Amino acid sequence: MRLTKTAAIASGLLLGTIGVAHAEETLPAPQPSPTVQASDAAHEPTVPELTDAMSTYFMGERNQGYGWGMAGLAGLTMGTGLYALDKPFERAASYPIFIVGVIESVVAVLSFARPLGRIAANKELIAQNPSIFLQQERARVRTVNRFFVGIELFETAVAITGIGLVGAGLHDHDKTLQGVGTGLVVQGAAMFLLDSIAHERAERYEHLLLGGSATKDGATLTMGASF
Repeated sequence: MRLTKTAAIASGLLLGTIGVAHAEETLPAPQPSPTVQASDAAHEPTVPELTDAMSTYFMGERNQGYGWGMAGLAGLTMGTGLYALDKPFERAASYPIFIVGVIESVVAVLSFARPLGRIAANKELIAQNPSIFLQQERARVRTVNRFFVGIELFETAVAITGIGLVGAGLHDHDKTLQGVGTGLVVQGAAMFLLDSIAHERAERYEHLLLGGSATKDGATLTMGASF
């Protein structure tokens, strides 16, 4: 009974997280609007500024692959180790930790694999028609930033659910609920941290696409050297 309950919770986590993790991949491609909004046209970035901002953004995405990779490796290692202990709490915690570790590893691979191709394609489009690139990229990044708000809410809900399960498990002296809840808290917090970093980078990129300066609120927008 306990293993069935654990498997059900872990499966629900897997399906929900995979759905959110791949939401950005299934978003419809933005179509260029017939006119650029007046606020957007106030300070149009130059071609060199567009190229630099775009390249820096996607290289930041690639650099963050290291963070996703470390989180994935930690999740897979910890999940395997906990499962091997074959105790109620540890085995229950291993399910969400391992499952999300798989997802984090997939995101790491995608973070390494996609950016260089995108940079090359975008450079070609910028050289040919920077206005079209700007319209499309502004629309895409707006959508990405809305996506990040949703996924951060989801990850917060995962962590809160985990806290609730831990509390219920302590009340009922149920090690399975305590273990699953602990795993949800750990991985919900880890994914929230990594996605918050990516969200901040996307907001900086949108600021630059809208003609903003290289600084925002007194902070230098350096995306290349960090996540």
